[in-house]
Amino acid sequence: MTDQDQKIIQKDIDLWMIRDNLKLSYEDRVAQHQDTLKTIETLESLRHNKRARPSIASQTADPKPR
Repeated sequence: MTDQDQKIIQKDIDLWMIRDNLKLSYEDRVAQHQDTLKTIETLESLRHNKRARPSIASQTADPKPR
């Protein structure tokens, strides 16, 4: 391991992940990026939809106390 590797490890950078990704072809890296981007967009959409809908408890609660 080089001095540069040691410095990078000290900064909490995952060298193994970088090296594994560099073993992939350009097309595979682009596909992996697209999959990640699609997942992020799906999660953001779910988060926005959840905020827009009232909770189940508020839909079933009796609005007037008896």
